[in-house]
Amino acid sequence: MTGRARGGGFDTPPVRNWRERVGDPSEPLFTMAVTIDLLGTSHQTLRRLESALGFDGTRSGGNHRRYSFDDLELLSTACDLSDQGFSPVNVAKILELQRRQG
Repeated sequence: MTGRARGGGFDTPPVRNWRERVGDPSEPLFTMAVTIDLLGTSHQTLRRLESALGFDGTRSGGNHRRYSFDDLELLSTACDLSDQGFSPVNVAKILELQRRQG
């Protein structure tokens, strides 16, 4: 880890270097626009699925949604199920059952 701190304050934790951040699948790196492009979906579909999944996403300092690789995996599966004709509520139920089964 680097010794740099955000905003120069003494109480802030050190910022991880970019290699650590990019290598961490839970690091929220992608904006909503990039996520929509990568998943090949629409803003509206993504929002509906997020709502059904109870997905709040990480917010940046400017209150913009950010998504991690882990989020993309979950949302990709949700989009696939939606494309197969499942409603967002049923997508959430299916994903919950899959999560429980391990």
